[in-house]
Amino acid sequence: MFTVKNSAKLTPQFTPEVASMFHTRSKGRSFTTNDLPRSMKPREFCRAWFHATPAAEETRGYRRQCVKLLAEVIGLEEDTVDRWGSGLNFPGMPAQYENTLGYALTIKQMLEAAGSQRSIFEAVLEQRKKL
Repeated sequence: MFTVKNSAKLTPQFTPEVASMFHTRSKGRSFTTNDLPRSMKPREFCRAWFHATPAAEETRGYRRQCVKLLAEVIGLEEDTVDRWGSGLNFPGMPAQYENTLGYALTIKQMLEAAGSQRSIFEAVLEQRKKL
């Protein structure tokens, strides 16, 4: 099971009913309502996304990977993300993006947990289009 430090408040877009559709076992992992998105700091997000260890964070090019990932997930230019500060903490990142990072990681984890059952995820996306 994925470990999440704090549960986030439920929003109309992501309910326990949707989460329960993903309560599936694959490779010894399951997704439950305890895994709902929460806000995340950039360093924590990159570490979780890349499954990076503290030693891996020190490797050449890791920060550049984080800049690219953050820009793609948030929908900004890499230069904008790069100007949020040096290092991996990106102290200048507006707090409004912390929820976006939590949602993006949750979606990634849902897809990983679904394994060969990705059709469930695709069905939910199709339903969302109809709303």
